[in-house]
Order: sequence, then C-alpha cells, then structure tokens
Amino acid sequence: MWLGVAVGAALTPLRTWYQYGKNRKLYANDYLILSAFIVHLATASVNQVMISPLYELELVTAGLKTPAVDFIEQANFFLRLQFAADLLLWTTTWLIKFSLLSFRSEEHTSELQSPVLS
Repeated sequence: MWLGVAVGAALTPLRTWYQYGKNRKLYANDYLILSAFIVHLATASVNQVMISPLYELELVTAGLKTPAVDFIEQANFFLRLQFAADLLLWTTTWLIKFSLLSFRSEEHTSELQSPVLS
C-alpha cells in the first residue's frame, strides 16, 4: 500500500517536471494526474486506519476472540472506512482514466489532423 504511494511520490513530480520542461505549461492531464496522486495518498491513509478494525472483526468472525462490548461500533466504523476507501479508490481510477483520455500535446495534434480536413 505505502510502496505504491512511494512510487507515485517519486514518479509524479518527475513526470510533471518533464512535461513542464518540454512544453513550458501544464495540460489538463497533468492536473488530473496530480489530483489522482493526492486521492491515492488519502486512500492509503484510510486503509492504514482500517487495518486494526479489520483484524479485530476477522478474529471475532473466525471465533478466535469473543466480541467486545463495542463490537457493533467497531463494525460500523469499519464499514464506513471501507465505503470511504472504495470511493477514494474509484475516484483515483477515474482520474487516471480521464487523464489518459484528455492527453493532448501540441506536437501530436498536428499529426492527428486529417489531410482532407486541412
């Protein structure tokens, strides 16, 4: 989980620096990738908080531990964290997809134009 954040933290600024150095401006896909990294960092943080209630619930479910007094509250807290983690995960995925769909460079737009329409 944190390895993915570390790789993203290393490659996202490198990619942004390269894009800015090459084009002297940032495009929409650059901002979408930066947003995806920030949301991915939030996803990892939520998953980190979710680990303790997850193992507690698994031990109770397996019958290795008796439920504590606040078991229902812990289960409710875990489900809320699970919903937040899923929402953040899909937000990250869609930001990356939109980044790929909005990829456009001035160099490539001239190559993509049809000679018939020119």
